[in-house]
Amino acid sequence: MFLKSESLNLQCIQATSDVFSVKYCNDSDGKLYKSLDVD
Repeated sequence: MFLKSESLNLQCIQATSDVFSVKYCNDSDGKLYKSLDVD
């Protein structure tokens, strides 16, 4: 898995809490993907 460049024009929805951060983004292909970061 690789990180997508921040330079891309993505539409993202991010939800954060004290324990996790999850971001849903639409990539250039119009597909929805989720990135989850847990401390």
